[in-house]
Amino acid sequence: EFPPHQIENRLDLENWALDNELVVNFSWSSVGLHYACPYISDIMMTNIGHYFFDNNWVYAVPPNLYDVLIDGFLVIDSWDSDSSYKLLEQLYTPVGSGSGAVGTLYKRRLGLEDLESQFLLEISRSNEDFYSSSTQDKGTSYNRFKVLSYLDGSPVFKFAKFPTMPRQDVLLNMKTWIGLTNDLYRSIDDIPMGSFYVQLIDDITDKQMDKVKLDLENFAEDSIYYQRVFDYRDDLTTIHQANIAMTFFFGFTVVVAMAISFFSLISSMYTNIYEQCKEIGILRAIGIPVGWMQRIYIYEAFILVLSSSLMGLFIGMGVGWTVSIQRVLFTQLPIPFVFPWELFLVIFFMSIIFSIISSYYPITYIMKRPIVQIMRML
Repeated sequence: EFPPHQIENRLDLENWALDNELVVNFSWSSVGLHYACPYISDIMMTNIGHYFFDNNWVYAVPPNLYDVLIDGFLVIDSWDSDSSYKLLEQLYTPVGSGSGAVGTLYKRRLGLEDLESQFLLEISRSNEDFYSSSTQDKGTSYNRFKVLSYLDGSPVFKFAKFPTMPRQDVLLNMKTWIGLTNDLYRSIDDIPMGSFYVQLIDDITDKQMDKVKLDLENFAEDSIYYQRVFDYRDDLTTIHQANIAMTFFFGFTVVVAMAISFFSLISSMYTNIYEQCKEIGILRAIGIPVGWMQRIYIYEAFILVLSSSLMGLFIGMGVGWTVSIQRVLFTQLPIPFVFPWELFLVIFFMSIIFSIISSYYPITYIMKRPIVQIMRML
């Protein structure tokens, strides 16, 4: 379909963002080159020898895009970090005009070695439905580019270093993107924009965010194309609920496991104290106070419970870290490993309580007897 579905009320959105005190910055990204140019049947990234290739989506992006998008999802393998320009700003330098940002996967798949490596975008123009009513020339064009950067991950766009995510994206500056359309678009104002991104103030409230969302939904309703407003809070709510449920589940599991171990601890501490009655009697005979004896066995029980709990915690951390790395591999998302502080505090305080209960009553029971009787218990 031509023209493609796009955000056509661009100027109104930009004026709204500039006048809105809740908006810090905004940015755009184009629709895919496939979608913008219906005569294009295929876009492939190949090496110079045309031996390795992969299908790709090609987008035009402004220099401030990553300043607006959510932090934490951009993972860069390599780029010109010595430059005074930011990553996408380098696309708008003389060198960057002939460069593109690609996924780290193509280092291996296309045999690219460094930022001096070059690749081809092979664009096939053979869509018969379009050519029946167009003067565009058929054929295939080969466009040579340098590598601006290798990306392991990115918000919005598909980048990865593993082959589990094929058909990755290529980011170009707007002028270079226009040059690939074979004069179908002649200026930046003609580029069909597919997404409008808004960066809000840090201390924004939910009520203010709802107002921003309502304004954007009104713009979407006025459009002749289908548009929708993506609110990341909708996804965060589900994630937060799942996180609370998992925290309570694992917390309950820890409490049950330590409660079961508590009875074993009472039995072992009673046996331990009973077997040491002669030593306890000698210590009492030389004047060791009852309080000291109680503290000695409480400390022993506490060290025993805490050390075993920490060993289990560290083993669990190792397993959890391994699982999180596996999830990063499968989902291609920068999933952080978070130390379970809540569970650690539960374990620590329960260790104190159980150590006191498990050792206080057995040692107190022994201490109430005369010293001679204590020494004759074994």
